[in-house]
Amino acid sequence: MNKQQLTPINVNVYAVQQDPFCLDRLDLNDLKKRSCVIVSNEPIDPVTEGVSIQYIAPLPCSLLRKVCRLIPLVERLLDWMVAFYVAVRLVLAMKRPDAVGLISLGKRSGSIFCLLNSFRVFRGGPVLVYRILLRSYSSRLITRFIGRALRSVTLISVWSRAQIENYHRVFGIPRNQFVFVPYKANHSRTPSEPIPVGNYIFSGGNSERDYKTLFEAVRGLPIPVIVSATKSSAVQGLEIPENVILVGAKEPAFERLMAGSRMVALCLKGDIIRGSGEATILNAMWHGKPIVIADNVSASDYIEDGIDGFMVPAGNTEQMRRQIQELWKDPQLMARMGEAGRRKVASLYTHQQFVFRMQALAMLLFGWEGGPAQISP
Repeated sequence: MNKQQLTPINVNVYAVQQDPFCLDRLDLNDLKKRSCVIVSNEPIDPVTEGVSIQYIAPLPCSLLRKVCRLIPLVERLLDWMVAFYVAVRLVLAMKRPDAVGLISLGKRSGSIFCLLNSFRVFRGGPVLVYRILLRSYSSRLITRFIGRALRSVTLISVWSRAQIENYHRVFGIPRNQFVFVPYKANHSRTPSEPIPVGNYIFSGGNSERDYKTLFEAVRGLPIPVIVSATKSSAVQGLEIPENVILVGAKEPAFERLMAGSRMVALCLKGDIIRGSGEATILNAMWHGKPIVIADNVSASDYIEDGIDGFMVPAGNTEQMRRQIQELWKDPQLMARMGEAGRRKVASLYTHQQFVFRMQALAMLLFGWEGGPAQISP
């Protein structure tokens, strides 16, 4: 089927749930025939002319924030007030008949909006939420609270298929309310200068990292390892091996360290229900770096084991160590894996492709006939 034949009539949300890449073949000019406004709490660049995006920005209160930083409790209260302000404005914006929400839960305003949206009186047009970074909770009350809020939205976009099963199991959200839309290589957003390759392994990030497993896997190896963690809590209480250099590099220094490595190693916690490390995986591939990863959630959606990286079970120190050594000792294998990963990301996982898919999905959700699309056939 060619691009001209593939219209919103035969590509509904159910089709995207089966194959998220079918979004790439949609023509947004067809979707624009029934105009809608994408309401968002994150700034979004339109991927084509004529797409209307209403960004609900927080209040500009930089001076007040500087004063509040002197009292941490007051600063946190201000953050909640600003988030509530944005959430209320999102509710109001979603009341317009041509609105479709593209709401990030990576921001506090998105979570508050979902809570308000769970009450019918505040509910407006169809809502697509993304950046779902929830953990499991011991409190049944909190778990039910989150489940109620998320069940009120139309569709939930996640970055791994395993996350769908985990959230269905923990929060009781129906499977057909989810859609897997792969994440992106953030470093593909802007071109970067080539970096000379150094003689070290790179690892980094804070969220859900298992540096204990990584440190034990590389301890005593004759291989330098640079680890970038900007939060001290990520490595708190751990004994740093002599061959590990611990830094707190932020972008663009983080990107340069990754691009200058020979390979990337990443260990994630084994008890998480949400995915993590997707950006690190794809950024490594974007730079042509093979990756060895210990993970139980997202890795299998992006890595073909033995082709563009190695996957081991989370927490498996010995297997992680063996795979690192095997790859490090074989420059030709590293080159083949790195090139395979680079080709994959360039064709499927760029920043522009992700932005296009999310906007196309939001417009598709609004519906070809001006109403919410069907989520099941």
